[in-house]
Amino acid sequence: MKDGKQEIKAGTTITVYTNPDEFTTRECSGTELQMSYDMSQDVKVGDKVLVDDGKLIMEVKDVKPGLVMCEAFNSHLVKSNKRVNLPGVDFSLPFLAEKDYNDITFGAKEGIDYIAASFVNSADNVKEIRTLLKKLNAEQIQIISKIESQLGIDNIDSIIDESDGIMVARGDLGLEIPY
Repeated sequence: MKDGKQEIKAGTTITVYTNPDEFTTRECSGTELQMSYDMSQDVKVGDKVLVDDGKLIMEVKDVKPGLVMCEAFNSHLVKSNKRVNLPGVDFSLPFLAEKDYNDITFGAKEGIDYIAASFVNSADNVKEIRTLLKKLNAEQIQIISKIESQLGIDNIDSIIDESDGIMVARGDLGLEIPY
């Protein structure tokens, strides 16, 4: 993205490069975007792609390995490092990234009381955190599961059973669930 921002025009076909290995080296033109996550593994034709808290709405038109073609429904000035929501898409990414493990380990050493876990979609997500806390001898830390997707709503009963508390994150949930 030139100068860290790019104007996307309504009706434009946008090529989204999704190869994480090229993320820092690819220079995109006015009809191209790139992501550090390979969403080409998870999206299908017809899925919505919401950029910058839904300020840019696109629809997937074609999917190839490392490449997703979308049509922009509206115009928007996209800046670097804006969040992308994929409503209804079940991600192939691991629930906890290396940074999450490091942050939880640091927090446990510092004596935190709670973890607010974002985008909890299943009871297994909570169990993964509990397993880590057990390894850290920090089982007293409570887990607040943030429900931010349709999948989280669908699995809310089992998530409640595994969690110490629930937070309904209405901002992301509003983007993820059609109204």
